Amino acid sequence: MFKANDSFKSKWDIVIMVSAIFNCYTIPFKVAFEPEYMNSQAFIVLNYVIDLIFVLDIFVTFRTSFIDDYGNEVTELGDIAKDYLSGTFWVDLSATLPLDQIIEIVLDSKNKMY
Repeated sequence: MFKANDSFKSKWDIVIMVSAIFNCYTIPFKVAFEPEYMNSQAFIVLNYVIDLIFVLDIFVTFRTSFIDDYGNEVTELGDIAKDYLSGTFWVDLSATLPLDQIIEIVLDSKNKMY
């Protein structure tokens, strides 16, 4: 169980933010310009690592307490799950989708049609 204000959780949130910013820049850049270096093995591995980080974040969030509307820390796993599933879970789940690969497959299939 991670506490909402734990130093590990704060550091983990920074990793998530950096990963999200990385994706915000690299995915559109890769789709628009198709630079060759983004097809390198190192870049592909980095992309998979970032996707894995987003998956791990879902598990971390399911195990992280939160502060309710009354200022109380909620540590019951059922309550945490209920709150997460009714909140940002769906955003986090969509962030785990490998959008760059999906877009690449769609664009490749369109190019083959013409």
